[in-house]
Amino acid sequence: MEGSEPSPRPRLLLYTARYQFAQKNAIAATLAWVAERRGFAFDVYYDAIHSGLHFGGGNPEHFDLGVLTGGLVTGGRHLEAAAQALQRFEATVICSGRVALGSTFATLAESSNAAVYVMSEDAVVSLYDKVFSSLEVDWPDTAVMLSRSPGPGLDGIDAYCYPEILFRGAVGIEATISLGSLAELRTRGITQMVVCGVHQEQQEALTAMGFQVRDHAVIVNGDDYRTATYRLAQRWRDQQRGWIIGDPVLVSYSIPVACRERRTAIFSV
Repeated sequence: MEGSEPSPRPRLLLYTARYQFAQKNAIAATLAWVAERRGFAFDVYYDAIHSGLHFGGGNPEHFDLGVLTGGLVTGGRHLEAAAQALQRFEATVICSGRVALGSTFATLAESSNAAVYVMSEDAVVSLYDKVFSSLEVDWPDTAVMLSRSPGPGLDGIDAYCYPEILFRGAVGIEATISLGSLAELRTRGITQMVVCGVHQEQQEALTAMGFQVRDHAVIVNGDDYRTATYRLAQRWRDQQRGWIIGDPVLVSYSIPVACRERRTAIFSV
């Protein structure tokens, strides 16, 4: 109708980082519940190695995870998809470090009215400060620490651990986070620390910092992908509404839809 106000655009929270950034899966699981709470759609985009293996997925026992990440930026029309997303949605974009599409987001920010925030990779707590303040969500009192590689043959297992963060409404971090960032979390009111695959020595160090540490033995010595992901899925079977079956790379990219649709992930190739 002539003179009527345009319909408001749906809101999108988009997180982008390097695929090899250790904190990405923990951050993605956190942003998923924050976005849902505030009525935002949520998605991720990860830069990855371009090895010529253009179709994602595969057996992590035979390949480094960095070469299982899918198509090329140009051939996959990534730039077009990013531009369309910023025009279609009222977007808030959070970037951890320099990313391939960073200049695209910066160029389109003014015309699309997107809010684009570029944070250094070591500024995990500042990233959460920005997200919580922008979306008007209070800091929780619980963090979940995941280990990206707690033992042989478990590289990328943290991708499957998102239910531990999602269903608690917790702040997610990966075990290589700096001591300074852990101290910052204490100043934000984080008192509880749930750990997944974190070695005993690090748990003791967390306790010494004042955190109340809980280990539910989600990942134990001797686990492989199959045993660990089965245990994770069983823990949250009452909250789940479906499954995602895949390798760590596929699951990592699927965290937004898995959280939105309440799916737990099981390893398979």
